[in-house]
Amino acid sequence: MTCALFTAKKKKVIHAYLLLELLIALTLVTTFLVPFLSLPFLTIKEELLSLQRMQLQHIGDRSFALVKEHIYKKEISWEQLTSPRNKKFLAIHDRVFIPVKEVADQSFERKCYVYSSGKKDQNNKEHRIITVEVFLKKIANRSFFTAKKQKTLKFRYKIYLAPEDAKI
Repeated sequence: MTCALFTAKKKKVIHAYLLLELLIALTLVTTFLVPFLSLPFLTIKEELLSLQRMQLQHIGDRSFALVKEHIYKKEISWEQLTSPRNKKFLAIHDRVFIPVKEVADQSFERKCYVYSSGKKDQNNKEHRIITVEVFLKKIANRSFFTAKKQKTLKFRYKIYLAPEDAKI
Protein backbone atom coordinates (compact mmCIF):
# COMPACT_ATOMS: atom_id res chain seq x y z
CA MET A 1 0.00 0.00 0.00
CA THR A 2 1.14 3.29 -0.84
CA CYS A 3 0.35 6.19 1.21
CA ALA A 4 0.57 9.42 -0.47
CA LEU A 5 1.40 12.26 1.67
CA PHE A 6 0.77 15.53 0.21
CA THR A 7 3.07 18.15 1.40
CA ALA A 8 2.66 21.69 0.37
CA LYS A 9 5.83 23.04 -1.02
CA LYS A 10 6.31 26.74 -0.51
CA LYS A 11 8.15 28.60 -3.15
CA LYS A 12 11.02 30.64 -1.86
CA VAL A 13 10.86 34.21 -3.07
CA ILE A 14 14.31 35.35 -4.16
CA HIS A 15 14.59 39.06 -4.63
CA ALA A 16 17.04 40.47 -7.14
CA TYR A 17 18.90 42.69 -4.70
CA LEU A 18 22.29 41.12 -5.33
CA LEU A 19 23.41 43.77 -7.83
CA LEU A 20 22.28 46.58 -5.56
CA GLU A 21 24.13 45.04 -2.60
CA LEU A 22 27.29 44.76 -4.68
CA LEU A 23 27.05 48.40 -5.76
CA ILE A 24 26.59 49.53 -2.15
CA ALA A 25 29.54 47.42 -1.03
CA LEU A 26 31.75 48.78 -3.84
CA THR A 27 30.74 52.35 -2.96
CA LEU A 28 31.59 51.83 0.70
CA VAL A 29 34.95 50.24 -0.09
CA THR A 30 35.82 53.06 -2.50
CA THR A 31 34.74 55.69 0.00
CA PHE A 32 37.09 54.31 2.62
CA LEU A 33 40.00 53.57 0.26
CA VAL A 34 40.22 56.94 -1.53
CA PRO A 35 41.59 58.86 1.48
CA PHE A 36 44.20 56.19 2.12
CA LEU A 37 45.29 56.22 -1.52
CA SER A 38 45.41 60.02 -1.73
CA LEU A 39 47.68 60.43 1.32
CA PRO A 40 50.92 59.51 -0.50
CA PHE A 41 50.14 61.94 -3.31
CA LEU A 42 49.42 64.76 -0.85
CA THR A 43 52.66 63.96 0.96
CA ILE A 44 54.64 64.13 -2.27
CA LYS A 45 52.99 67.44 -3.17
CA GLU A 46 53.87 68.92 0.25
CA GLU A 47 57.45 67.67 -0.07
CA LEU A 48 57.80 69.35 -3.46
CA LEU A 49 56.41 72.62 -2.08
CA SER A 50 58.84 72.41 0.82
CA LEU A 51 61.69 71.77 -1.61
CA GLN A 52 60.60 74.76 -3.68
CA ARG A 53 60.53 77.03 -0.60
CA MET A 54 64.01 75.87 0.41
CA GLN A 55 65.36 76.50 -3.09
CA LEU A 56 63.81 79.98 -3.15
CA GLN A 57 65.37 80.74 0.24
CA HIS A 58 68.70 79.56 -1.18
CA ILE A 59 68.26 81.82 -4.24
CA GLY A 60 67.52 84.72 -1.88
CA ASP A 61 70.68 83.99 0.13
CA ARG A 62 72.78 83.76 -3.04
CA SER A 63 71.29 87.04 -4.28
CA PHE A 64 72.27 88.73 -1.02
CA ALA A 65 75.78 87.30 -1.32
CA LEU A 66 75.99 88.62 -4.89
CA VAL A 67 74.93 92.13 -3.83
CA LYS A 68 77.37 91.98 -0.93
CA GLU A 69 80.13 90.99 -3.34
CA HIS A 70 79.24 93.97 -5.58
CA ILE A 71 79.46 96.24 -2.53
CA TYR A 72 82.89 94.94 -1.48
CA LYS A 73 84.22 95.14 -5.05
CA LYS A 74 82.84 98.71 -5.17
CA GLU A 75 80.74 97.95 -8.23
CA ILE A 76 77.89 99.70 -6.41
CA SER A 77 78.80 103.32 -5.78
CA TRP A 78 78.51 105.09 -2.44
CA GLU A 79 75.71 107.30 -3.79
CA GLN A 80 73.72 104.19 -4.69
CA LEU A 81 74.37 102.69 -1.26
CA THR A 82 73.24 105.80 0.59
CA SER A 83 69.91 106.02 -1.20
CA PRO A 84 66.99 106.33 1.25
CA ARG A 85 64.17 103.84 1.61
CA ASN A 86 61.78 105.79 -0.59
CA LYS A 87 64.35 105.88 -3.44
CA LYS A 88 65.66 102.32 -3.45
CA PHE A 89 68.45 101.35 -5.82
CA LEU A 90 67.73 98.35 -8.06
CA ALA A 91 70.92 96.27 -7.90
CA ILE A 92 69.78 93.08 -9.68
CA HIS A 93 66.84 92.44 -11.98
CA ASP A 94 66.80 89.15 -13.84
CA ARG A 95 65.10 85.79 -14.22
CA VAL A 96 66.08 82.74 -12.16
CA PHE A 97 65.17 79.08 -12.35
CA ILE A 98 65.02 76.49 -9.62
CA PRO A 99 67.78 73.94 -10.32
CA VAL A 100 65.77 70.89 -9.20
CA LYS A 101 64.35 68.62 -11.88
CA GLU A 102 60.96 68.08 -10.24
CA VAL A 103 60.19 71.81 -10.02
CA ALA A 104 62.51 73.13 -12.74
CA ASP A 105 59.77 74.27 -15.10
CA GLN A 106 59.11 77.27 -12.87
CA SER A 107 60.86 80.56 -13.39
CA PHE A 108 60.96 83.55 -11.08
CA GLU A 109 61.63 87.22 -11.58
CA ARG A 110 64.31 88.39 -9.14
CA LYS A 111 64.66 91.99 -8.03
CA CYS A 112 67.22 93.12 -5.46
CA TYR A 113 66.82 96.59 -3.99
CA VAL A 114 69.40 98.37 -1.85
CA TYR A 115 68.78 101.26 0.53
CA SER A 116 70.33 102.43 3.74
CA SER A 117 70.00 104.60 6.78
CA GLY A 118 72.76 105.99 8.90
CA LYS A 119 74.09 108.65 11.16
CA LYS A 120 77.36 110.28 12.06
CA ASP A 121 79.21 109.83 15.31
CA GLN A 122 81.14 112.41 17.38
CA ASN A 123 84.14 112.23 15.03
CA ASN A 124 81.90 113.02 12.03
CA LYS A 125 82.31 109.48 10.66
CA GLU A 126 79.28 107.90 9.06
CA HIS A 127 77.86 104.57 10.24
CA ARG A 128 75.29 102.98 7.93
CA ILE A 129 72.93 100.03 7.99
CA ILE A 130 72.41 98.83 4.45
CA THR A 131 69.26 96.87 3.74
CA VAL A 132 69.04 94.48 0.80
CA GLU A 133 65.55 93.37 -0.18
CA VAL A 134 65.19 90.40 -2.52
CA PHE A 135 61.84 89.92 -4.25
CA LEU A 136 61.02 86.69 -6.06
CA LYS A 137 57.84 86.64 -8.14
CA LYS A 138 56.72 83.59 -10.07
CA ILE A 139 56.42 84.13 -13.79
CA ALA A 140 53.13 82.63 -14.89
CA ASN A 141 53.24 79.89 -17.48
CA ARG A 142 51.34 80.74 -20.59
CA SER A 143 48.52 78.23 -20.58
CA PHE A 144 44.81 78.15 -21.10
CA PHE A 145 44.15 77.50 -17.44
CA THR A 146 45.05 80.35 -15.14
CA ALA A 147 46.59 79.46 -11.83
CA LYS A 148 46.00 81.16 -8.51
CA LYS A 149 47.83 84.40 -7.99
CA GLN A 150 50.94 83.75 -5.95
CA LYS A 151 52.38 86.19 -3.50
CA THR A 152 55.74 87.73 -4.14
CA LEU A 153 58.33 86.31 -1.79
CA LYS A 154 60.36 88.92 0.04
CA PHE A 155 63.64 88.37 1.84
CA ARG A 156 65.34 91.17 3.77
CA TYR A 157 69.00 91.26 4.78
CA LYS A 158 70.99 93.91 6.63
CA ILE A 159 74.66 94.88 6.58
CA TYR A 160 76.36 97.20 9.03
CA LEU A 161 79.00 99.49 7.49
CA ALA A 162 81.35 101.30 9.79
CA PRO A 163 84.37 103.47 9.04
CA GLU A 164 87.54 101.46 8.68
CA ASP A 165 89.15 102.86 11.83
CA ALA A 166 86.04 102.45 14.03
CA LYS A 167 86.12 99.94 16.86
CA ILE A 168 83.21 97.54 16.75
